[in-house]
Amino acid sequence: MVATIDCKSIQTREAFYHALVSQLHLPGFHGENVDALCDCLLAMPKQTTLVLMNAEYLLRNLKNYGRAVMYEMSMAERKNPRLFCIRTWN
Repeated sequence: MVATIDCKSIQTREAFYHALVSQLHLPGFHGENVDALCDCLLAMPKQTTLVLMNAEYLLRNLKNYGRAVMYEMSMAERKNPRLFCIRTWN
C-alpha cells in the first residue's frame, strides 16, 4: 500500500489525522495523538509506504507537534520493517 499526504494543505492536528486515517485506513479507535500514531504505524499489517509531500508545511503549520509527528514516524519506521516513510521538501 502507498499512502500519500500533501502536507501543504495541513493546517491543524485534526486535518493531519483526518488525512492519515483516510489514507492508511486506520481504525476509528486509533486516537489522535503521537503515541497512538506510533502504535498504529508499528502495527501496520502489510508493506506500507507513507509519502509526506511538502513535509516542511507540517513543521511550519504544526510547529513542535509537527516535529513530534516526524520523530514518531522515524521511530516507527526503524522498528517496523513493513513501514517505509518518504518525506519530500520544496
